[in-house]
Amino acid sequence: FDLWYILRDGCMSHVHTTRHNTDCDIASFNLDQAHHLLHYSSTQTMAKLMRFEPFTSSADASFWHTLAQKKLSEFKLDESAHELWGAFSPGSSLDPVARLSLTATAFQPLDSQRKQQTNAALVRGVLHNANSLNSFKAFDMTSLARQTASAIGASIRDGSVLKDNSYLTQFCLFTFADLKKYNFFYWFAFPVMKPNTPLQFTALQSITHVLTADQQQELSRQTLALTSADRSTSCFVVDPSGDAVKVSALDSLTPDMFDQENLIFACIDASGSQDFAGWPVRNFIACLSFHGAAGKSIKIMCYRTKTLGGTADITASIVFTLTVPEFTLADEQSEACFTGFEKNSRKQLGPQTCNLSGTMDSTRLAESAVDLNLKLMRWRLAPAVNLEKVSATKCLLLGSGTLGCNVARCLLGWGVRYITFVDSGKVSFSNPVRQSLFQFEDCLEGGKPKAKTAAKRLKEIFPSVITRGESMMIPMAGHPVSDAQLPDTITAVDKLEALIDEHDVTFLLLDTKEARWLPTVVCAAKNKLCFTSAVGFSNYVSMRHGLVQPDTNAMSVGCYFCTDTTGPKDTLAKRALDQQCTVARPGLSFVASSHVVELLINVLHHPDGGLAPSSENGMHHHDTPLGNTPQQVRGDLMGFTSTGLSSKPFSMCTACSPPLRKAYLEDRDTLVRNALNVPGYCEQLSGLTASMADEFADDDFDWVSEEEEEGED
Repeated sequence: FDLWYILRDGCMSHVHTTRHNTDCDIASFNLDQAHHLLHYSSTQTMAKLMRFEPFTSSADASFWHTLAQKKLSEFKLDESAHELWGAFSPGSSLDPVARLSLTATAFQPLDSQRKQQTNAALVRGVLHNANSLNSFKAFDMTSLARQTASAIGASIRDGSVLKDNSYLTQFCLFTFADLKKYNFFYWFAFPVMKPNTPLQFTALQSITHVLTADQQQELSRQTLALTSADRSTSCFVVDPSGDAVKVSALDSLTPDMFDQENLIFACIDASGSQDFAGWPVRNFIACLSFHGAAGKSIKIMCYRTKTLGGTADITASIVFTLTVPEFTLADEQSEACFTGFEKNSRKQLGPQTCNLSGTMDSTRLAESAVDLNLKLMRWRLAPAVNLEKVSATKCLLLGSGTLGCNVARCLLGWGVRYITFVDSGKVSFSNPVRQSLFQFEDCLEGGKPKAKTAAKRLKEIFPSVITRGESMMIPMAGHPVSDAQLPDTITAVDKLEALIDEHDVTFLLLDTKEARWLPTVVCAAKNKLCFTSAVGFSNYVSMRHGLVQPDTNAMSVGCYFCTDTTGPKDTLAKRALDQQCTVARPGLSFVASSHVVELLINVLHHPDGGLAPSSENGMHHHDTPLGNTPQQVRGDLMGFTSTGLSSKPFSMCTACSPPLRKAYLEDRDTLVRNALNVPGYCEQLSGLTASMADEFADDDFDWVSEEEEEGED
């Protein structure tokens, strides 16, 4: 009968191990073990097999999100162990499942964990994250669990578990994060020690049959005070002497306590089952066994609580009476003295998956995917790339045509989140095939405004981008305005200046040279970063303008106009049709756009920023983590060449020279009106006219008449 009873309990418990673990493994149960159990049961009349509710992992979405960020920004290719913290709360009869919870705070250090206001007990953990799915599949999870079990065994041996109970219940987690699909593969193990003989109890009582209502209330109060002071406290000793109850931390444990029949050894229990003890109780018994309880009959309390009407109710707690067996504590060489692998959804030992893509907002998924591609750069190729600085840079794009569309797409690829378009035109039928943000429908009914449409299409590509379009005409030097038009012109200047002030970087991507003049002057006067890109039929230039050097008041490098000896003027009036349109090889704008954006990225990474000196062509020493910072790049598709060049600032430049900057800051409206209406005004103001006159004065040259020249021939 005894053999049948034990075998029945063993089989029943194994059937139940689709959800519960036991000390009796039916898969390896043989006749020798049956005889052993029969002999053991003859000395433990009416004893029943003690069963335990295994932990069920409960990692919420915030944990996986944090793991993803850690993988990208911190762990990278590191597969070594990382400290992790879980927690479990006292169980209740309302929920029998024993859950180990992991949240975003799981990666915080111990000091931060202890300061959190919660009644959940801390659990130490270790995380290993694989770099590939193949590595995950090939990993030796048993070895990792053995290391964790060994750490538990060592803490029991050296007594550290008595002072810090978080050593008693530990877990290990092995993961692989597929960040492209936001799918996480994982496997938990919660190692517990195996007793040398089966764990059996002779009595199981509700706490209501062990303690009075007043004693229960006092026990609840003292336990709350003890665990609130230190979240690592999950085990304690209860002394219900008379009507009083005294609760002591486990570090007060002495061997003679096991001879005192009134003492109860309590462990916070995550399970709410009235028949099973929680998973932490098993290692708690192993700890007591090692420290003097082996062979002695003691009471073990599974401490559980729930809140009813603002009052803690511990009536779900249960008390086992058992004779404590000996345990073989795990160490590095242990093969089979521990158990505790979590089962998957098929109730088999194996990993599980958590796919968050279906529960996440699609915009958030897009952000994660963009961040993934960029942050992978920092794993091996460019660890010093400052993606946060790039992302925060506000970019103003003057021109929403071929160059403007391509620059916007390239900035988006770098993670830039703030892009504003400015253009006065409308989408025409020739635009969509060359200008990558427009579609055929944008051309219908006279065409949609380019700037606003480009912003709309960019938002459709990446919903998280902050973008808008401003439809406005930029006043152009050499293009006269009447007195009646002047107020609107000044309003446009006000708006342009406000836009440049609002943004960190301005890109000049306009069709004509004179359209670039006013933004160049504003950026120079305001000391703002400015970049230009322009294309011809097969050649292009992408360049950065300089900033004002504080010590000299000169620009750090030249601007788009510094190589000119004439001022801006109307270049549209006498153009033929082929000159009015941008006639360029279709692939050229992509090259020019990518160069001007990459030039910005390198400047952002230079320690001097916009004041960075121009890198010399062919330099082997790189100025930034991403390479050099030339002042300009010129290329030609005829020979498939590109060259980094430098133009120095021109002291009489018609756009960025000190006289122009001063005139803009002191009397902006007069400068703009005269630059538009008075031919040669910019050259005169900058000193270029006077310089040219001096250079070609009669007293400096012997002028030769045509007659004399012909006579000499």
